[in-house]
Amino acid sequence: MHDGGLEIVMIFMMMKLRNRIIANTNLVWQEVCSHQYIRMSDDTFLYFGYGSNLSEARIHINNPSAEFCCTAKLVDYRLVFGRKEDWMSTRWKGGVASIEETPGEEVWGVVWKIHKDHMPNLDRQEGGYKVIYVNVRTPKGELLNCRTYQMDGVIEIPTSPQYLDVIMTGASSVGLPDDYRKFLSEVKHNGYDGPLQVMSQLEAMTTTTNETFMYFAYGSNLSKARIHINNPSAEFYAVAKLKDYKLVFGCQDNWSSNRWHGGVASIEEAPGHDVWGVIWKIHQQDMANLDKQEGKLYRVIHVNVSLPDGEMMINCRTYQMKHIAYRQPSPQYKSVIEAGATKARLPGDYMNLLHGIEDNGYDGPSILDDIGLDNLCFDVKQEVGYRPIEICVKTAEDKPHTCRTYELIGKIDLPPSPQYMEVISTGAVQGGLPIDYVDLLSKIEHNGYDGPMDIMADD
Repeated sequence: MHDGGLEIVMIFMMMKLRNRIIANTNLVWQEVCSHQYIRMSDDTFLYFGYGSNLSEARIHINNPSAEFCCTAKLVDYRLVFGRKEDWMSTRWKGGVASIEETPGEEVWGVVWKIHKDHMPNLDRQEGGYKVIYVNVRTPKGELLNCRTYQMDGVIEIPTSPQYLDVIMTGASSVGLPDDYRKFLSEVKHNGYDGPLQVMSQLEAMTTTTNETFMYFAYGSNLSKARIHINNPSAEFYAVAKLKDYKLVFGCQDNWSSNRWHGGVASIEEAPGHDVWGVIWKIHQQDMANLDKQEGKLYRVIHVNVSLPDGEMMINCRTYQMKHIAYRQPSPQYKSVIEAGATKARLPGDYMNLLHGIEDNGYDGPSILDDIGLDNLCFDVKQEVGYRPIEICVKTAEDKPHTCRTYELIGKIDLPPSPQYMEVISTGAVQGGLPIDYVDLLSKIEHNGYDGPMDIMADD
């Protein structure tokens, strides 16, 4: 072939290559083991996990988009366990894994493909580490450049047996080499046998499959009785906090909830504020029910919420009102939220915030009649229909005490029966309450009821 013809062929081939590259400008392909391909986009990155993130359940707690790519080894590094001079893992109660440059050694791990939206979650999880990029080699010999984490200035100390078990379980599940797993089995631990919250989370995540999803509830669905009306598969998972959002109440335009007769809860971004709620683990078959409950008023969003220890983030489905017009909630709706918050043991200051929300005074029928007040207050069977509150009282000697008491939910003023007032007045006299207060009780008007009462007969 003449040089001119060769040049034309080369130009033609280059143009085809150029067109192919242009058609795939947003994709990068890396060939890895088993002749599979990792399809990368501008929205994803590769991460090399060698510690607890060998476990799929562990990495999915904070990084639900993580997809297994392949196993790989990092050459001329060794695995160590330890802490920093000014930091130690409270999550794992012992030394945690890191890597150190050591010629002739190697560290095996997993390459995960993760969405860039979850990179802050990964960074937060690895709070005591610095980010580095390393070239790892797959079993087929290909090199992949990955993000990973290294503890700076590590002080070697034994790890906890629980942490080591998570690593060994992960190593077995992904098929790391037998000699490397034998090496892991010989690592000495510190013998810690106390509780670890992260282990309960891992157990829950292990049972979470593609058939379930995590849902963050902050409104009426705080109540187990309420969420089970439409979503019977919902299982309590954990209390959690949504950072930099605030709780609001409203409706769309002039629409208000026929179900709750007032504004309903939503969330909006607000730096410095927090919304507390409950994470429910729900079967996928109930997702349509949940969407239907929230109707066209809300849109689905995914948020990262933190557990009370602040160290673990979980990605959850939740709902946000599309175009909110602020409205006060009904007392019934507010009651359900407060009852659910009480059952979930949300923080006291957040409970005070809920209690201080002004309602619209509606006193007609609502969905609360279907739920039943007896399902809302769980703490004391005697106090069905009440919510527990904390109050400060003073003794006759003016000494203050903080006490638990109960306040009627959705109170409507009605005269008491004379029998009920007699019990109160008798107790006041026997308890030695001040005479002027006993006199006040005696002047309260009753409803004149003079029929039988089972509770009086029991005495």
